[in-house]
Amino acid sequence: MDRKTIISTHFQGFAEVAHIPVSPTSWAYSDDIGNRAYDPEKAKALLEEAGWKEGATGVLEKDGEKLVVYYFTTAGGLGDTLIPIAKENYKAIGIDLQVEQMDFNALLSRVGNGDH
Repeated sequence: MDRKTIISTHFQGFAEVAHIPVSPTSWAYSDDIGNRAYDPEKAKALLEEAGWKEGATGVLEKDGEKLVVYYFTTAGGLGDTLIPIAKENYKAIGIDLQVEQMDFNALLSRVGNGDH
């Protein structure tokens, strides 16, 4: 996903992309670890290498199954910015992103029941 666009859109220039699960303002942060640039062409090539081929609807398919990613989240916050950008990014590489927003307790219940 184009994390830079998501972060700059949501935080309007008051945040930056972190490449590891540590804040870029921390002494422990390093740009040398896990820095992956947004590269949809490389993503397409990796998916093709893994055997995914474009189907009639533009969604990638393999062994008769479409490539669908499900994203369960709560409504509001960063998700409201992330979802439309993510849908566009995933569609561009042939992935059908299905989003389901729910309240926090429903999300916890679903995860707790293994329904994800």
